[in-house]
Amino acid sequence: MGCMTPSDDTRLVLCVLAYLFGIGACVAIPVALLGAFLWFAQARG
Repeated sequence: MGCMTPSDDTRLVLCVLAYLFGIGACVAIPVALLGAFLWFAQARG
């Protein structure tokens, strides 16, 4: 494991993107569901 090869860099970037995407999904999905619930509740009454 001397020098970093492009494949190692690509794998690292993909891991970081997957990690960030996972965090984003964990945050965005409940927020979106809560927002939709509040919007429906407001629209109904």
